[in-house]
Amino acid sequence: MTANDDLVLFDGFWHDGYLEGEGKAEIKETGEVYKGDWSNGLYHGHGELFHPGVYYYVGQYEAGKRSGQGWMERGNGDLYSGSWFNDTEHGNGSYVFHIGDAYYGGYNNGLKHGFGKYVFANGENYIGNYQYDKKHGYGIYTWSDGNFYEGDFFDGYLHGHGKFVYVSGAFYEGPYWFNKRNGHGMFVFASGTTYVGDFWHGYFHGHGTKTYASGSVYEGDWNCDEPTGYGKYTFSDGTYYEGQFVNGFVQGQGKYVSAGEENTYEGEFVDDIFHGLGTFTWDTGEVFIGNFVNGEENDDNGLYIEADGTEYTGKWENGQPVGSHTRKDGKQVDTVCVKVENGHWDWHEDCN
Repeated sequence: MTANDDLVLFDGFWHDGYLEGEGKAEIKETGEVYKGDWSNGLYHGHGELFHPGVYYYVGQYEAGKRSGQGWMERGNGDLYSGSWFNDTEHGNGSYVFHIGDAYYGGYNNGLKHGFGKYVFANGENYIGNYQYDKKHGYGIYTWSDGNFYEGDFFDGYLHGHGKFVYVSGAFYEGPYWFNKRNGHGMFVFASGTTYVGDFWHGYFHGHGTKTYASGSVYEGDWNCDEPTGYGKYTFSDGTYYEGQFVNGFVQGQGKYVSAGEENTYEGEFVDDIFHGLGTFTWDTGEVFIGNFVNGEENDDNGLYIEADGTEYTGKWENGQPVGSHTRKDGKQVDTVCVKVENGHWDWHEDCN
Protein backbone atom coordinates (compact mmCIF):
# COMPACT_ATOMS: atom_id res chain seq x y z
CA MET A 1 0.00 0.00 0.00
CA THR A 2 1.36 3.41 -0.90
CA ALA A 3 0.78 6.64 0.94
CA ASN A 4 -1.96 8.49 -0.95
CA ASP A 5 -5.34 10.17 -0.52
CA ASP A 6 -6.98 6.81 0.32
CA LEU A 7 -5.46 7.18 3.80
CA VAL A 8 -7.99 8.48 6.26
CA LEU A 9 -5.72 8.25 9.23
CA PHE A 10 -2.01 7.68 9.62
CA ASP A 11 -0.11 7.60 12.85
CA GLY A 12 3.62 7.42 12.16
CA PHE A 13 6.52 8.96 10.31
CA TRP A 14 7.05 10.39 6.87
CA HIS A 15 10.32 10.42 4.96
CA ASP A 16 10.76 12.13 1.60
CA GLY A 17 6.99 11.99 1.10
CA TYR A 18 6.63 8.29 1.96
CA LEU A 19 5.39 6.52 5.07
CA GLU A 20 8.40 5.09 6.87
CA GLY A 21 9.00 3.04 10.01
CA GLU A 22 6.29 1.88 12.35
CA GLY A 23 2.83 3.26 11.87
CA LYS A 24 -0.88 2.70 11.66
CA ALA A 25 -3.17 3.48 8.76
CA GLU A 26 -6.81 3.10 7.79
CA ILE A 27 -7.80 2.88 4.12
CA LYS A 28 -10.94 4.75 3.04
CA GLU A 29 -12.40 2.65 0.23
CA THR A 30 -11.85 -0.81 1.70
CA GLY A 31 -12.01 -0.15 5.43
CA GLU A 32 -8.64 -1.88 5.83
CA VAL A 33 -6.64 -1.15 8.94
CA TYR A 34 -2.90 -1.80 8.91
CA LYS A 35 -0.59 -1.61 11.87
CA GLY A 36 3.10 -2.32 11.51
CA ASP A 37 6.25 -1.51 9.59
CA TRP A 38 6.51 0.65 6.46
CA SER A 39 9.22 1.36 3.90
CA ASN A 40 8.94 3.78 0.98
CA GLY A 41 5.21 3.99 1.55
CA LEU A 42 4.70 0.18 1.40
CA TYR A 43 3.96 -2.43 4.02
CA HIS A 44 7.41 -3.82 4.79
CA GLY A 45 8.53 -5.87 7.77
CA HIS A 46 6.13 -7.14 10.42
CA GLY A 47 2.53 -6.02 10.37
CA GLU A 48 -1.15 -6.70 10.93
CA LEU A 49 -3.80 -6.06 8.32
CA PHE A 50 -7.51 -6.31 8.98
CA HIS A 51 -9.78 -6.26 5.93
CA PRO A 52 -13.39 -6.43 7.19
CA GLY A 53 -15.20 -9.53 5.95
CA VAL A 54 -12.23 -10.59 3.81
CA TYR A 55 -9.27 -11.54 6.01
CA TYR A 56 -7.12 -10.77 9.01
CA TYR A 57 -3.38 -11.22 8.50
CA VAL A 58 -0.49 -11.09 10.96
CA GLY A 59 3.04 -11.61 9.70
CA GLN A 60 5.81 -10.48 7.41
CA TYR A 61 5.59 -8.13 4.43
CA GLU A 62 8.04 -7.26 1.69
CA ALA A 63 7.47 -4.29 -0.66
CA GLY A 64 3.75 -4.22 0.10
CA LYS A 65 3.11 -7.95 -0.30
CA ARG A 66 2.80 -10.78 2.19
CA SER A 67 6.20 -12.50 2.16
CA GLY A 68 7.85 -14.60 4.85
CA GLN A 69 6.06 -16.16 7.81
CA GLY A 70 2.50 -15.19 8.50
CA TRP A 71 -0.93 -16.17 9.75
CA MET A 72 -4.26 -15.40 8.08
CA GLU A 73 -7.90 -15.92 8.92
CA ARG A 74 -10.16 -15.50 5.91
CA GLY A 75 -13.67 -14.13 6.06
CA ASN A 76 -15.22 -17.58 5.66
CA GLY A 77 -13.30 -18.91 8.67
CA ASP A 78 -10.43 -20.63 6.83
CA LEU A 79 -7.09 -20.38 8.68
CA TYR A 80 -3.60 -20.48 7.14
CA SER A 81 -0.29 -20.36 8.97
CA GLY A 82 3.06 -20.65 7.27
CA SER A 83 5.24 -19.23 4.53
CA TRP A 84 4.18 -16.56 2.02
CA PHE A 85 5.67 -15.07 -1.11
CA ASN A 86 4.26 -12.34 -3.34
CA ASP A 87 0.93 -12.35 -1.48
CA THR A 88 0.30 -16.10 -1.87
CA GLU A 89 0.93 -19.20 0.21
CA HIS A 90 4.38 -20.39 -0.76
CA GLY A 91 6.63 -22.85 1.09
CA ASN A 92 5.47 -24.94 4.04
CA GLY A 93 2.28 -24.18 5.89
CA SER A 94 -0.94 -25.45 7.40
CA TYR A 95 -4.42 -24.64 6.16
CA VAL A 96 -7.54 -25.43 8.21
CA PHE A 97 -10.75 -25.08 6.21
CA HIS A 98 -13.98 -23.90 7.79
CA ILE A 99 -15.68 -27.11 6.56
CA GLY A 100 -13.37 -29.18 8.78
CA ASP A 101 -10.75 -30.29 6.24
CA ALA A 102 -7.08 -29.52 6.93
CA TYR A 103 -3.87 -29.53 4.88
CA TYR A 104 -0.29 -29.56 6.17
CA GLY A 105 2.58 -29.32 3.73
CA GLY A 106 4.14 -27.50 0.81
CA TYR A 107 2.72 -24.71 -1.35
CA ASN A 108 3.77 -23.07 -4.59
CA ASN A 109 2.09 -19.80 -5.58
CA GLY A 110 -0.97 -20.61 -3.51
CA LEU A 111 -1.28 -24.21 -4.73
CA LYS A 112 -0.52 -27.39 -2.80
CA HIS A 113 2.85 -28.52 -4.09
CA GLY A 114 5.47 -30.97 -2.85
CA PHE A 115 4.92 -33.25 0.13
CA GLY A 116 1.82 -32.79 2.22
CA LYS A 117 -0.98 -34.32 4.25
CA TYR A 118 -4.66 -33.61 3.66
CA VAL A 119 -7.22 -34.66 6.27
CA PHE A 120 -10.89 -34.60 5.33
CA ALA A 121 -13.69 -33.88 7.78
CA ASN A 122 -15.28 -37.24 6.89
CA GLY A 123 -12.22 -39.17 8.11
CA GLU A 124 -10.46 -39.72 4.79
CA ASN A 125 -6.86 -38.60 4.40
CA TYR A 126 -4.04 -38.39 1.90
CA ILE A 127 -0.31 -38.36 2.64
CA GLY A 128 2.05 -37.86 -0.26
CA ASN A 129 3.18 -35.64 -3.07
CA TYR A 130 1.30 -32.83 -4.81
CA GLN A 131 1.92 -30.96 -8.02
CA TYR A 132 0.06 -27.68 -8.57
CA ASP A 133 -2.85 -28.61 -6.26
CA LYS A 134 -3.23 -32.18 -7.58
CA LYS A 135 -2.13 -35.43 -5.98
CA HIS A 136 0.87 -36.34 -8.11
CA GLY A 137 3.68 -38.81 -7.51
CA TYR A 138 3.80 -41.29 -4.64
CA GLY A 139 1.14 -41.17 -1.95
CA ILE A 140 -1.23 -43.02 0.38
CA TYR A 141 -4.97 -42.35 0.33
CA THR A 142 -7.13 -43.81 3.12
CA TRP A 143 -10.93 -43.86 2.91
CA SER A 144 -13.20 -43.46 5.92
CA ASP A 145 -14.23 -47.13 5.74
CA GLY A 146 -10.60 -48.25 6.19
CA ASN A 147 -9.79 -49.10 2.57
CA PHE A 148 -6.54 -47.54 1.37
CA TYR A 149 -4.43 -47.10 -1.75
CA GLU A 150 -0.66 -46.82 -1.76
CA GLY A 151 1.21 -46.01 -4.93
CA ASP A 152 1.46 -43.61 -7.83
CA PHE A 153 -0.83 -40.67 -8.58
CA PHE A 154 -1.03 -38.52 -11.69
CA ASP A 155 -2.94 -35.24 -11.90
CA GLY A 156 -5.15 -36.31 -8.99
CA TYR A 157 -5.88 -39.81 -10.30
CA LEU A 158 -4.72 -43.26 -9.17
CA HIS A 159 -2.33 -43.76 -12.05
CA GLY A 160 0.80 -45.89 -12.38
CA HIS A 161 1.70 -48.77 -10.07
CA GLY A 162 -0.10 -49.16 -6.80
CA LYS A 163 -1.73 -51.38 -4.20
CA PHE A 164 -5.35 -51.06 -3.09
CA VAL A 165 -6.14 -52.81 0.19
CA TYR A 166 -9.73 -53.42 1.33
CA VAL A 167 -10.67 -53.59 5.00
CA SER A 168 -12.02 -57.10 4.29
CA GLY A 169 -8.45 -58.27 3.60
CA ALA A 170 -8.83 -58.37 -0.19
CA PHE A 171 -6.28 -56.39 -2.20
CA TYR A 172 -5.18 -55.49 -5.72
CA GLU A 173 -1.61 -54.82 -6.76
CA GLY A 174 -0.62 -53.66 -10.21
CA PRO A 175 -0.99 -50.80 -12.69
CA TYR A 176 -3.73 -48.16 -12.72
CA TRP A 177 -4.88 -45.94 -15.54
CA PHE A 178 -6.92 -42.89 -14.44
CA ASN A 179 -8.45 -44.59 -11.38
CA LYS A 180 -9.04 -47.94 -13.13
CA ARG A 181 -7.11 -51.19 -12.74
CA ASN A 182 -5.48 -51.53 -16.14
CA GLY A 183 -2.65 -53.79 -17.29
CA HIS A 184 -1.15 -56.93 -15.75
CA GLY A 185 -1.88 -57.22 -12.04
CA MET A 186 -3.04 -59.40 -9.16
CA PHE A 187 -6.30 -59.37 -7.20
CA VAL A 188 -6.59 -61.41 -3.99
CA PHE A 189 -10.08 -61.92 -2.56
CA ALA A 190 -10.76 -62.07 1.16
CA SER A 191 -11.66 -65.75 0.69
CA GLY A 192 -8.17 -66.52 -0.61
CA THR A 193 -9.22 -66.79 -4.25
CA THR A 194 -6.68 -65.03 -6.48
CA TYR A 195 -6.62 -63.66 -10.00
CA VAL A 196 -3.37 -62.96 -11.81
CA GLY A 197 -3.52 -61.54 -15.29
CA ASP A 198 -4.76 -58.72 -17.46
CA PHE A 199 -7.11 -55.94 -16.36
CA TRP A 200 -9.00 -53.38 -18.45
CA HIS A 201 -11.07 -50.51 -17.02
CA GLY A 202 -11.16 -52.32 -13.68
CA TYR A 203 -12.33 -55.67 -15.10
CA PHE A 204 -10.60 -59.03 -15.42
CA HIS A 205 -10.09 -58.71 -19.16
CA GLY A 206 -7.60 -60.34 -21.51
CA HIS A 207 -5.66 -63.40 -20.39
CA GLY A 208 -5.54 -64.44 -16.76
CA THR A 209 -5.56 -67.20 -14.16
CA LYS A 210 -8.08 -67.37 -11.34
CA THR A 211 -7.24 -69.80 -8.56
CA TYR A 212 -10.17 -70.45 -6.24
CA ALA A 213 -9.85 -71.07 -2.52
CA SER A 214 -11.38 -74.52 -3.16
CA GLY A 215 -8.37 -75.44 -5.33
CA SER A 216 -10.14 -75.15 -8.69
CA VAL A 217 -8.32 -73.11 -11.37
CA TYR A 218 -9.41 -71.30 -14.52
CA GLU A 219 -6.77 -70.15 -16.97
CA GLY A 220 -7.65 -68.46 -20.21
CA ASP A 221 -9.46 -65.54 -21.81
CA TRP A 222 -11.60 -63.03 -19.90
CA ASN A 223 -14.09 -60.36 -20.92
CA CYS A 224 -15.45 -57.88 -18.34
CA ASP A 225 -14.91 -60.21 -15.35
CA GLU A 226 -16.28 -63.32 -17.09
CA PRO A 227 -14.41 -66.23 -18.71
CA THR A 228 -15.03 -65.64 -22.41
CA GLY A 229 -13.02 -67.09 -25.26
CA TYR A 230 -10.66 -70.05 -24.92
CA GLY A 231 -9.73 -71.42 -21.53
CA LYS A 232 -9.24 -74.36 -19.22
CA TYR A 233 -11.11 -74.93 -15.96
CA THR A 234 -9.63 -77.56 -13.66
CA PHE A 235 -11.61 -78.72 -10.63
CA SER A 236 -9.92 -79.51 -7.34
CA ASP A 237 -10.33 -83.27 -7.93
CA GLY A 238 -8.49 -83.06 -11.27
CA THR A 239 -11.56 -83.06 -13.53
CA TYR A 240 -11.14 -80.44 -16.24
CA TYR A 241 -12.79 -78.75 -19.18
CA GLU A 242 -10.81 -77.12 -21.97
CA GLY A 243 -12.40 -75.15 -24.76
CA GLN A 244 -14.75 -72.27 -25.42
CA PHE A 245 -16.45 -70.06 -22.78
CA VAL A 246 -19.09 -67.33 -23.19
CA ASN A 247 -19.96 -64.99 -20.30
CA GLY A 248 -18.75 -67.48 -17.71
CA PHE A 249 -20.51 -70.50 -19.22
CA VAL A 250 -19.03 -73.46 -21.05
CA GLN A 251 -20.31 -72.76 -24.55
CA GLY A 252 -19.16 -73.97 -27.96
CA GLN A 253 -16.50 -76.57 -28.75
CA GLY A 254 -14.60 -78.14 -25.90
CA LYS A 255 -13.33 -81.20 -24.10
CA TYR A 256 -14.37 -82.54 -20.70
CA VAL A 257 -12.17 -85.04 -18.87
CA SER A 258 -13.19 -86.50 -15.51
CA ALA A 259 -10.75 -87.07 -12.68
CA GLY A 260 -8.16 -89.69 -13.55
CA GLU A 261 -9.20 -89.43 -17.21
CA GLU A 262 -11.94 -91.99 -16.55
CA ASN A 263 -14.68 -90.51 -18.76
CA THR A 264 -14.22 -87.94 -21.53
CA TYR A 265 -16.49 -85.89 -23.75
CA GLU A 266 -15.38 -83.87 -26.72
CA GLY A 267 -17.79 -81.80 -28.76
CA GLU A 268 -20.39 -79.07 -28.40
CA PHE A 269 -21.59 -77.48 -25.16
CA VAL A 270 -24.44 -75.08 -24.30
CA ASP A 271 -24.71 -73.45 -20.85
CA ASP A 272 -22.24 -75.89 -19.21
CA ILE A 273 -24.04 -78.97 -20.63
CA PHE A 274 -23.18 -81.48 -23.37
CA HIS A 275 -25.43 -80.26 -26.17
CA GLY A 276 -24.93 -80.81 -29.89
CA LEU A 277 -22.59 -83.15 -31.73
CA GLY A 278 -20.02 -84.87 -29.57
CA THR A 279 -18.07 -87.96 -28.60
CA PHE A 280 -18.35 -89.52 -25.13
CA THR A 281 -15.81 -92.13 -24.05
CA TRP A 282 -16.39 -94.21 -20.90
CA ASP A 283 -13.57 -95.35 -18.64
CA THR A 284 -14.37 -98.93 -19.69
CA GLY A 285 -13.54 -98.12 -23.31
CA GLU A 286 -17.04 -97.76 -24.84
CA VAL A 287 -17.65 -94.77 -27.11
CA PHE A 288 -20.76 -92.90 -28.25
CA ILE A 289 -20.62 -90.58 -31.26
CA GLY A 290 -23.66 -88.50 -32.07
CA ASN A 291 -26.01 -85.82 -30.87
CA PHE A 292 -26.53 -84.77 -27.26
CA VAL A 293 -29.47 -82.82 -25.80
CA ASN A 294 -29.27 -81.38 -22.28
CA GLY A 295 -26.40 -83.67 -21.37
CA GLU A 296 -27.85 -86.96 -22.69
CA GLU A 297 -27.49 -88.95 -25.88
CA ASN A 298 -30.41 -88.16 -28.24
CA ASP A 299 -29.86 -89.18 -31.86
CA ASP A 300 -31.86 -91.04 -34.51
CA ASN A 301 -28.67 -92.55 -35.88
CA GLY A 302 -26.13 -92.55 -33.07
CA LEU A 303 -23.00 -94.69 -33.14
CA TYR A 304 -22.07 -96.80 -30.12
CA ILE A 305 -18.72 -98.65 -30.12
CA GLU A 306 -17.94 -101.28 -27.51
CA ALA A 307 -14.45 -101.77 -26.09
CA ASP A 308 -13.84 -104.74 -28.42
CA GLY A 309 -14.64 -102.58 -31.50
CA THR A 310 -18.17 -103.84 -32.17
CA GLU A 311 -20.31 -101.01 -33.58
CA TYR A 312 -24.02 -100.38 -33.02
CA THR A 313 -25.92 -97.77 -35.04
CA GLY A 314 -29.45 -96.70 -34.15
CA LYS A 315 -31.76 -94.51 -32.16
CA TRP A 316 -30.95 -93.08 -28.71
CA GLU A 317 -33.32 -91.23 -26.40
CA ASN A 318 -32.55 -89.62 -23.04
CA GLY A 319 -29.21 -91.35 -22.73
CA GLN A 320 -30.26 -94.87 -23.73
CA PRO A 321 -30.49 -96.84 -26.99
CA VAL A 322 -34.03 -97.76 -28.08
CA GLY A 323 -35.52 -100.11 -30.67
CA SER A 324 -33.47 -102.02 -33.20
CA HIS A 325 -29.85 -101.24 -34.08
CA THR A 326 -27.50 -102.32 -36.81
CA ARG A 327 -24.57 -104.24 -35.39
CA LYS A 328 -21.25 -104.43 -37.19
CA ASP A 329 -18.80 -106.96 -35.82
CA GLY A 330 -15.85 -107.25 -38.16
CA LYS A 331 -17.38 -108.02 -41.58
CA GLN A 332 -20.67 -109.36 -40.21
CA VAL A 333 -23.65 -107.00 -40.11
CA ASP A 334 -26.92 -107.92 -38.44
CA THR A 335 -29.78 -106.44 -36.44
CA VAL A 336 -30.11 -106.47 -32.66
CA CYS A 337 -32.60 -104.93 -30.26
CA VAL A 338 -32.35 -103.18 -26.96
CA LYS A 339 -34.10 -104.45 -23.88
CA VAL A 340 -34.26 -102.45 -20.67
CA GLU A 341 -34.54 -104.28 -17.35
CA ASN A 342 -34.51 -102.51 -13.96
CA GLY A 343 -33.14 -99.36 -15.54
CA HIS A 344 -30.29 -101.17 -17.32
CA TRP A 345 -30.12 -101.91 -21.02
CA ASP A 346 -28.53 -104.70 -23.03
CA TRP A 347 -28.37 -105.96 -26.62
CA HIS A 348 -30.53 -108.94 -27.69
CA GLU A 349 -30.64 -110.78 -30.99
CA ASP A 350 -34.27 -111.71 -30.40
CA CYS A 351 -36.31 -108.67 -31.46
CA ASN A 352 -39.67 -110.32 -30.90
